[in-house]
Amino acid sequence: MAAGVTSVNVVGYINVTVPTGFSYLANQLNAADLTIGKLITTANPGTTVYTFAGNFTANTFATYYDPADPTTLVWDDATSQLKLGSGVLVYNPGAAFNVTFVGEVAQGALSTPITAGFNIVSSQVPQAGGIQSVLGYTPAPGDVVYTPAGGSPFSAHVFAPYYDPADNTTLVWDDSGEPTLAVGAAALLFSADGHAWTRSFTVN
Repeated sequence: MAAGVTSVNVVGYINVTVPTGFSYLANQLNAADLTIGKLITTANPGTTVYTFAGNFTANTFATYYDPADPTTLVWDDATSQLKLGSGVLVYNPGAAFNVTFVGEVAQGALSTPITAGFNIVSSQVPQAGGIQSVLGYTPAPGDVVYTPAGGSPFSAHVFAPYYDPADNTTLVWDDSGEPTLAVGAAALLFSADGHAWTRSFTVN
């Protein structure tokens, strides 16, 4: 390493509770192996995670047994990845359970590609707050963010149908308010124009 250059890597873990029913889940720590089979090793039988790439694809825990150990339940597709900035919709048919992610916090200039239309997205860093005001997503007019509420995973927050009454020129979220995300949470985003989620982040 060149003189005068300091590398600060922050390694830690996140415990996320997966409730009964539907929720969104995100991995927010960099690790050598980002596959579902490595990141989520324990779940209730029948737990299903849904990825989205043009349509939902289901991946269920406990449909098959590990051929190396016929008593161990495994995912339909253990190689599916849960990368930073992405997420999955989870259906948990049983009691709440915990998932622990271990790895390094991403820092610097961060960018998550987002296509026009539907995407499951998350903050790349383990931080909670408003998706715009705290987590750095810049919404475009017509964007819709769906979060869980009342047992449904599709409670809509629409950007820009109204103007801020204080200045009548600034676009704001509708009456549902700015969506907030917890640490380890993702959301379903309808992107009107398909722009990236970019931000800079440094651990102080």
